[in-house]
Amino acid sequence: MNKAADRRLNALRGTDLDDLHRAGVCPAPGELAGTMDGAVLTGSLALVGVRSLGIWRGKIFDEQAGEVSGINRLGIGPVEVRRYRFTARRATSLFSDREVLCLDHDSPENPDRIRRFHDELVRIEPGLYLATSHCRYGQELRLLAYFALAAPSS
Repeated sequence: MNKAADRRLNALRGTDLDDLHRAGVCPAPGELAGTMDGAVLTGSLALVGVRSLGIWRGKIFDEQAGEVSGINRLGIGPVEVRRYRFTARRATSLFSDREVLCLDHDSPENPDRIRRFHDELVRIEPGLYLATSHCRYGQELRLLAYFALAAPSS
């Protein structure tokens, strides 16, 4: 991750993420394009080392024929792999009456544990996005983490 994106993401760690997420606006699906740097900010994913080890590095978005899909960037050290596809679409939040960008990981190529993820993303400033990540346990969705994405800057 470049230094500018890293500074923007790290600045979110001390804020009230619930309020920040509620104040965000739904981006157009095509607004997130190409490689996005990411950081797990808080939650159980941060506790299991995903944040401290930098295993999850962000996402790559691709728009084709009006459909937006993507893949997660994972890695350790200089090695990066791309796994776990998702689709992106505007939808009403499952937790409030507002529009969010839903990142749906329920793809047949993903393992079951990944297919249960439900992310709701908003833009909090130009080029900076905040999302909640939930996991489905039966009929219940449980908050796992907040994560941020930032467009890399030169």
